[in-house]
Amino acid sequence: MPTLTNAAQIAAPSVTCDAVRADVFAAIDGELDLTTLRAIELHLAACPACRRQLGADAVFHAAVRRALALESAPQSLRNRVARLLQTRTTEIAPA
Repeated sequence: MPTLTNAAQIAAPSVTCDAVRADVFAAIDGELDLTTLRAIELHLAACPACRRQLGADAVFHAAVRRALALESAPQSLRNRVARLLQTRTTEIAPA
């Protein structure tokens, strides 16, 4: 996560533990806007429980990503999906 400047610390709104926990995976994935991310970082700086939870969630998230990287759809399924997508694309925007 990016670090905060003093100006960002002053400008960022406060958030609750529930809000931080609801957005934790979006934060880990870098999907949050800068204002929300700053508010979460400020909360984490002051909340040991949320920092612990973030750590556990980050470990879980990394494990899931590693596990998913090992899985791959069979080539026949990938070919079928590609054909379906091509058909749909042609139906929507014919050449």
